[in-house]
Amino acid sequence: MPSNILVVDDSATVRALLCRALEDDGYDVSVAASGEDALDQIAASPPDVMLLDVEMPGMDGIDVLHSLKSKEQTRGISVIMVTSHDRDDKVVGALEVGATDFIPKPFSVAIVRARVRNVIRLRSRHNRVEAASEAKAEFLANMSHEIRTPMTAILGFADLLYSEGDISKAPKHRIAAIQAIRRNGEYLHNLINDILDLSKVEAGKLEVERIRCSPAQVVVDVVSMIQADADAKGLPLQVEFAGAIPETIHTDPNRLRQILTNVVSNAVKFTESGSVRVVIRLVDDDRDEPELQIDIIDTGIGMTQEQIANVFKPFCQAETYTTRKYGGTGLGLTISKHLTKLLGGEICVTSKPAEGCNFSVTVATGSLEGVTLLHDLTTIGPRTRQTEHEPGFSAESLDCRVLLAEDGPDNQRLISFLLEKAGAEVAVAENGQIACDLAQTARAQGEPYDVILMDMQMPVMNGYDATATLRKAGYTGPIIALTAHAMSTDQSKCHNAGCDDYMTKPIDRKKLISLVAKYASRRQLHAE
Repeated sequence: MPSNILVVDDSATVRALLCRALEDDGYDVSVAASGEDALDQIAASPPDVMLLDVEMPGMDGIDVLHSLKSKEQTRGISVIMVTSHDRDDKVVGALEVGATDFIPKPFSVAIVRARVRNVIRLRSRHNRVEAASEAKAEFLANMSHEIRTPMTAILGFADLLYSEGDISKAPKHRIAAIQAIRRNGEYLHNLINDILDLSKVEAGKLEVERIRCSPAQVVVDVVSMIQADADAKGLPLQVEFAGAIPETIHTDPNRLRQILTNVVSNAVKFTESGSVRVVIRLVDDDRDEPELQIDIIDTGIGMTQEQIANVFKPFCQAETYTTRKYGGTGLGLTISKHLTKLLGGEICVTSKPAEGCNFSVTVATGSLEGVTLLHDLTTIGPRTRQTEHEPGFSAESLDCRVLLAEDGPDNQRLISFLLEKAGAEVAVAENGQIACDLAQTARAQGEPYDVILMDMQMPVMNGYDATATLRKAGYTGPIIALTAHAMSTDQSKCHNAGCDDYMTKPIDRKKLISLVAKYASRRQLHAE
């Protein structure tokens, strides 16, 4: 299909010359005599390429260009400025606003055709890249769904096997088997998370938020989580505070935790004897903004300079032997490097073979005006899981009716069992249409469900359509999305469909019970 080109010029002679040159090249060409006329035509049918005169009465070309680039629906139009000006500032100004190229007047037909052909080639290449990027994103989203869905059952039932009854009476080989299932399941779960994060990095869509948080608490929580691995190897894992530390900093605690978890767990993994130390200090010198520096120092296998050069590259580890012996994909440090940049810092490493590594992580603190500096941090301990949930909700007690819309038989059994064990009465719907029918029937009978758990990928009617259908019918009860997709847009998509909250698979048992308790109590309180 030939490209559509709009020629915008107040001179009828110039319009005719440009039209003849471009039509002879096989393009579909339309014309506009003013900026206002051009915008009207674009609103009705956006072209692929515009040849836009800079100097026109009324709305000139620069004004038209500003208007196009300010709107999402017209931002992708390629604009070639046509100008009789020999002033660089006009050309530079147009290019900075978003023009693709320019043609000076007087022009030759050969130059016009060559530049338009070049822009068309660039558009074609860009479109292919965009299509490939969209296909990759869709593939990763589908892979996330396909992996996360069975992981819910694998990890969930493994946890049940480990927590039900008196595990101490089970044979050692059975306990070891359950632990292996959990360990490898968590590995696969972390792997898909890393691949999704890497995809976001490549697309420039890796997001961070900045809130006030305790850096000391983040560090202690990370160390507490990895302590068992260190203990299993007989390694001291120590936290040291070198001087006063700000009580709070302005950063993303989840991303900071992700960075430190990657680096500290690597330090433990690659250290067989000696120790691992995590040293935190405030760097507040003449720089524009103070930084928090966290050094992770181990006495492990170390690296050569050649290995250091590759350590932050994706899917790279020091050498093939390292991958075989220690496992891993090499994604964690790649993602950590990008995250530290987003948090206003950097990550670097110094090392020598057989002498261990020193990974230094810095993040911007934000303004410390009015922030207390803590000098004695020896009493800080890891947070308990209960602080992650709202107070007043028991992680093991429910008294409510729940409708579970889930098509997978294994996940139906697992989630129903968890909810019923906590005290809930559970009805199961295997697709969105059945969920809508059950929810509306229960409401009509005056016994509405306290909470609906809605899987978003189901046959017949998916969770998005089912939720939207219920909301359109006036259903106001809590609907919590259950999804195996975990891209940044998925949560917004669930909320836009009408969901009150969102949980990703694999399902965390305590968070599930807490979230159901939270919304069920709100529903019951409102009903009273």
